[in-house]
Amino acid sequence: TSLNPYMRVADQMAEVLIHHKGMGKAEAVAECTRMLDAVKIPDAKGRVGLYPHEFSGGMRQRVMIAMSLLCRPELLIADEPTTALDVTVQAQIMTLLRDLQRDFGMATILITHDLGVVAGFCEDVLVLYGGQVMERSPVDPLFQTPAHPYTRGLLKAIPRVDQHGEVLDSIPGSPPNMTNAPKGCPFAPRCDFAAEDCLDHLALLSQFAPDRWRACNRTLEELA
Repeated sequence: TSLNPYMRVADQMAEVLIHHKGMGKAEAVAECTRMLDAVKIPDAKGRVGLYPHEFSGGMRQRVMIAMSLLCRPELLIADEPTTALDVTVQAQIMTLLRDLQRDFGMATILITHDLGVVAGFCEDVLVLYGGQVMERSPVDPLFQTPAHPYTRGLLKAIPRVDQHGEVLDSIPGSPPNMTNAPKGCPFAPRCDFAAEDCLDHLALLSQFAPDRWRACNRTLEELA
């Protein structure tokens, strides 16, 4: 957790409003209590004075979300908001984020490796590898017709309930060492379709369909 274990939730949340909004301590704590209530923490008034260890993992995540919304941002960046949470709590957190996005009228950038979360929450997707955008697409076309070898590898590696006793698909090789970044496409050493030009030249992100872009030296026909 990003919460300070030695500080009460009220104190560390109030710091945000005291430093950024110039509020007094009592006013800040009252606003923090209202925000905890907004993220659906039961008995927010009675729990705002507790320490982080007195909350469950899912409730601590709600506290962090509440803290990030105190200054009413127009954009919320959520970096792996469901990590280390069980599936039920993950669904609750993502539903909460969707509700808050609507209620606060803000945009959300979700950073995640969980493709199930992407499919259920996102509208537009950027697929990154080695610090480079490999593909950009609305979420439904991305899952239906992935247009980059890396995206295809990710989707193929998702476990399926109808695959009994089969070896799970994986992308061979290892991620690149970014202290000595590859000259060309960072995915080329692991790509089944890579040619010499991929090792030497990083393809520019180019549009190939309405609202869809990809960065690949191979044509879609070559990937078929």
